Amino acid sequence: LMWEQGQISVSTAIEQCKTAVALAPDNMNEHLYAGYFMKVAEDYKEAEKEFKEAIKSSRLKSARPRLVLSQTLLQKINSNNAKASDYMHFLYYFLSGSLMIAWDRPSLKMFYKNMSDDFSVFTFNSLGKFLEKFKLYPAAENIYRKALTETAHSEIFYDKIGDIALKNKDIQNASNYIQEASNIKSQHYIVNYIYSKIDKDREEQYLKSALSLNPMFIKGWLNLARLKFDSNLPELAQDYLYPIKLISPDNEEYKHFINTLNENKNVNRI
Repeated sequence: LMWEQGQISVSTAIEQCKTAVALAPDNMNEHLYAGYFMKVAEDYKEAEKEFKEAIKSSRLKSARPRLVLSQTLLQKINSNNAKASDYMHFLYYFLSGSLMIAWDRPSLKMFYKNMSDDFSVFTFNSLGKFLEKFKLYPAAENIYRKALTETAHSEIFYDKIGDIALKNKDIQNASNYIQEASNIKSQHYIVNYIYSKIDKDREEQYLKSALSLNPMFIKGWLNLARLKFDSNLPELAQDYLYPIKLISPDNEEYKHFINTLNENKNVNRI
């Protein structure tokens, strides 16, 4: 909860989870939480270790950690950081977790909610990659074009179509597709920013989503800093201003905010 509210960083959350695991090494949930934050930090190797410990702790009721681990492996595969063994491990934990749902019914709802779109991306991505390996580029492109309308991640597949165009030395179309992928990502961050202005209860969540899509979005960093400052958390506000120092140190709003922070006796001068 503290991490979701922006009161602590991911690294701090991981350290707190490690402490909890040390105090209750046989508690499945403590291992799940630790693995979750390691996955957020994209430390897939350590996340997998924690999820496997959760499986060991829960035995027959291990559907949830098995399915979470399979989802983590699926995200690793989709991020192009996977090995051949990851595909086999994904299938093993996916199938064994599915079979164990009978003993762990709460996992059923979680599984279908989180896995459906990831699995669609995985299916189209894997089939397209397979066709590309045999230089069947037209067939691979057809798969990626189908994925444009059947998944919620068309930007991934515009990039892949652009890559095929580059392999065929079709520079103009490659540029067009890659630009389209970039435009979609840009629209996503603007949509999140707009929602942050409308839904004040989830403002921070929308701003963080916008910044994950466009880390150069100065207005997003400024608004996050203001949220923290208004919540009497000036040191966190200072942390959120640091990226602007690297991106655009002459920004007028940034300089005004720095002056405001420097007048606050509870933080070190920047």
